[in-house]
Amino acid sequence: MRETMQPGKYLCKITSHSLAQSKKKDWQVVIKFQPILFEPRDTKEPVAIESPQTCTYWGWLTDKGKQWVVKDLETLGFDGKISELHSGDALVGTEAPFLLSHQKQDDGSTFERWRVFSLRDPKPPIEINDGDLMKLDALVGGIGKGSTTTTTTETTEEELDF
Repeated sequence: MRETMQPGKYLCKITSHSLAQSKKKDWQVVIKFQPILFEPRDTKEPVAIESPQTCTYWGWLTDKGKQWVVKDLETLGFDGKISELHSGDALVGTEAPFLLSHQKQDDGSTFERWRVFSLRDPKPPIEINDGDLMKLDALVGGIGKGSTTTTTTETTEEELDF
């Protein structure tokens, strides 16, 4: 049985890639890789993975998902045609950071969800009208030294969720 890995950021080495089709006939980019270093959040020192397991990234080539897959492939340094991922070795040997999270399925079990780590472009600022700004100020009130609103509440240690 496969050992459960901690969620977080891993440096991984790509071992193979291909194209596959789901049961619903949606095309996917399938990238197999082995984590070689784990980067815990609580320390700056990465931890070497002694017995690397083979993990899988699934990139869905649907109208909704293809833009994310293209960005992921660009982040990995791929600059060819998608068909080259099926029979070639364009990314084999590439080392790149991947993020692992665990997601629940409908039956209550969990599965590993791997994605390519990248610093994605932030969304551009949106226009906010004066009425919405006033509503937000009323909702939140003042923050910090300039605040004229004070709120006093007593909190017990049990109520703190961190």
